[in-house]
Order: sequence, then structure tokens, then C-alpha cells
Amino acid sequence: LYGQGFRAPWVTELENLGVPIYRPNPSLRPERLRTAELFIGYRPSPELDLGLNLYRHATDDQIRQQDRGFYIEPENVGDQVGEGLELQADWRLDARWSLGGWYAYQYNTDETTGKNAGYTPQHRAFASLRFEHGNAFFNLRAHYVGDRARVAEDPRDEPDDYLRLDLLGRYTFDRRFSVQLDVRNLLNSNDREPAPGTSLPQDIPLPGRNVYLTFRVRF
Repeated sequence: LYGQGFRAPWVTELENLGVPIYRPNPSLRPERLRTAELFIGYRPSPELDLGLNLYRHATDDQIRQQDRGFYIEPENVGDQVGEGLELQADWRLDARWSLGGWYAYQYNTDETTGKNAGYTPQHRAFASLRFEHGNAFFNLRAHYVGDRARVAEDPRDEPDDYLRLDLLGRYTFDRRFSVQLDVRNLLNSNDREPAPGTSLPQDIPLPGRNVYLTFRVRF
């Protein structure tokens, strides 16, 4: 596959909406993107599906959030080239159990500095263990994020890698009534996403443990 596209500046990047630490830039130009992608799928058995995806992309006039000290301002600065791969698998263990997941690797280079473009994790992985029998359904999910480099002008250390677990269970009593328990961030880990620039030095915290109990009744 080959494609071309663009990203127009957001309204918040062009106009002042009253955010004190953010200064818009009305002279921004759209980003331009070119991408090439190759996908290979393979089924060695009826129970196992495998996939490999290879890609490369190049961005011109990239819009980046520039740290001006007391505020952040978007600007068209530099170009970026990225390459990566994705591996995916879905394995039906038996009539009740199945296991699936994927792993993604990418490396983005800032053509201006020759260094890692930052913000995007080099490694991501996801796994899902599912059980289904009769009226019962169970799903344990794991999501890993690692190696998130800062931009060249940000002197802070990289954010810590993290692994988050989610758990979902559902039981259907009959055609009219079911109950579901959904636990997000099962281990209540303290994870953070990197903030653009240094205006938020503690980065952006992700939600802690959340528990959702749902009852569904059909009339």
C-alpha cells in the first residue's frame, strides 16, 4: 500500500481559546505525509492466525509544540522519517479459551537533529486471554508501553515504561438480564504519558484503578 495525506492545523493551534500556557500560531501550514506499507498474513492451522506488517512514513512541515519557557507554541519545524513493524497473532486454544495479541516497534527520526523524534514509544505490546463457556465470559488484557524518548530540546529523563492490566467478566442469566464487572488498571499502577515541552514537568498522569459494575435489563 502507498498513500499520501496531510494534517491541517487544529483550531486550538490557530486561534486563542484562553489557555494561559498555550499560544496559537495563525501562520501554520498543513503537515504533509507519505507512507508505504506491506502486510503478510499466514494461517499455519485453522486455530492460529499470524500477521506481519512493515511500514515506512515521511512527514514534511511537521507541526510540533515548541517550549518557549512560560508557554507552548505550535510551529512547522523540520521533517520526520519513521519505520516500524507490527506482529499479531490469534490462537484459539480450544472451544473455551483463546489467546491473542500484538507487538509493535517503531523508530522515528527527526531529520533536523538526526535524533529520535520523541513522544512516540518504540515498543508497544498487547495480550488478551479470553474464556467463554455457556453464559460466562472472561477477558484479561495486558498493555505494555516502553522506550518513550523525549524531544531533543527536552533535558528530562525518559518516562518509565509501564504495564497495565484490565479485567472484564460478564455473566448472562437469560435473554433479558446480564451483569458485567470491568476493572481498568487492575494493579492500580502510577503511570504517566510524556507531556509536550517542560510546561508540565510531572508529565500527564493516567487514571488509576477504576471499577465499573453494569447491570443490563432488556424489556
